[in-house]
Amino acid sequence: MERIMRVRPYKVPSASNCPTVCEGERMIVDPSAYRINPPRRGDLVMFRHPKFDSLLFKRVIGLPGDVVTQSDDGILVNGKPAVRVDLTRVCGNPPALDRSYLPVQPRTLTVPTDSLYVVGDNWSNSFDSRIQEFGFVYIQNVRGRPLFLYWSPYKNRIGCHLR
Repeated sequence: MERIMRVRPYKVPSASNCPTVCEGERMIVDPSAYRINPPRRGDLVMFRHPKFDSLLFKRVIGLPGDVVTQSDDGILVNGKPAVRVDLTRVCGNPPALDRSYLPVQPRTLTVPTDSLYVVGDNWSNSFDSRIQEFGFVYIQNVRGRPLFLYWSPYKNRIGCHLR
C-alpha cells in the first residue's frame, strides 16, 4: 500500500528558531511524521503548547529519561554538551539574530517519560524548556515535522529544507 503524504502550510509565529526558520516565514509541515516513530534528538518539531494559541516550532534536545542540566553557560544532556545547530550552515541569507540575553535558571531536570525538552535555535532569545513557565512538551502534543520554506521575505531562502 502506498503512503500518501499530506502536508500543511504554517506561518512562523516568532524568531526563536531564527536563522533556521524566522518570524513571518512560511513552511510546509508533515503532520503525520511522528505518528509511528517519536521525535528524535535534533529534530525540529511543531507542537501545541497549552499556554499559547498558536502552534510552536522548537528543536528537540532532551528525550524521555534524559538528565538535562542547564545554566547560563549552556546545556548538558546526560553529562555531555547539547548539540547545537551550526547556524553558519543555514540555507540562504536570513536576517541577523537578535542577541538580547535570556536569563536561564540553573537547574537539573529529568525529562519525564511522556515529554521532550525543546529549545529554539536562537538560544539567546527563545522562550522554551529552559524557562520553568514553559516546561516540557508532551509527546502527544507534537503535531508534525517542518520540511521546507515555501515563502520568505528573503527570497533566497524559498525552498530551503529545514533540518
